[in-house]
Amino acid sequence: MNYQNYQTMEKMKKMKNYMIKFILTLSLLLLGGCQSTKTSAATMQTYDVSCFKLTSYDYSVPVPANDRVDASYYDDAIFVGDSRMGSLSLYGTHENQEVYYIEGLFLNKVAITQLPDGDTIVDKINASDKHNLYLMFGLNEIGWNDYQLFVDQYDAFIKQIKQSKPDMNIYVFLLYTPDHTSTFSSDEIVDVINEDNIMLKKMCYDNQVYCLDIEPYFALNSNKIDDSLAFDGIHFNVDGVKLLEEFIEYHVVKENDYVKEVCN
Repeated sequence: MNYQNYQTMEKMKKMKNYMIKFILTLSLLLLGGCQSTKTSAATMQTYDVSCFKLTSYDYSVPVPANDRVDASYYDDAIFVGDSRMGSLSLYGTHENQEVYYIEGLFLNKVAITQLPDGDTIVDKINASDKHNLYLMFGLNEIGWNDYQLFVDQYDAFIKQIKQSKPDMNIYVFLLYTPDHTSTFSSDEIVDVINEDNIMLKKMCYDNQVYCLDIEPYFALNSNKIDDSLAFDGIHFNVDGVKLLEEFIEYHVVKENDYVKEVCN
């Protein structure tokens, strides 16, 4: 083999080695690029997560008894209503309670009838930053020919509150049976109250608000409020208010027991 042929063969060998290295390098680069692309795609992939709340609470029945809350609960509660709510204002034992009432108040006048300071009950609710609202209305209206008309007004009132105060828990006191009213006799009143409360319960269910039935606490010996708890068969006396406070404190809905967040 002459020198020229030797040089030619060496050049070919170098060229072959160069090509092999080039192919190997290119292959590694291509593999690395694919792996990088996969990693990048996996890193950038996102998922839409939606969460919603489910409640197991049954709004069709009155609030059941629960563990008693302490006096600090009144820091976050506001009580409004007709003269029956006034007993809580007069004889309540908690300094931090906030109660507004108007004697003889009809619900359809709640936005225009003024309290002593010039505000209306609606003004007080709108200005409140508290999370628990208690409503006591409906006894003044039981003499109406069509009680459903009052319930419809109550329904609209609650919807307005829920729109302006979506985070406010609303408790509606059902009617308790007084000894008598100016419209119905003592014999008639029990059936009237029962029928009216059926409509109020449905309204609470439709609006997903809590209803409170205090009558089992107060009708100690009959279907009507016990005389020892009300000085006129309607309005609570001192002992009646103590029992009312006890009832309230044992009938607070603790949402964590009923509401669960579900995410997909």
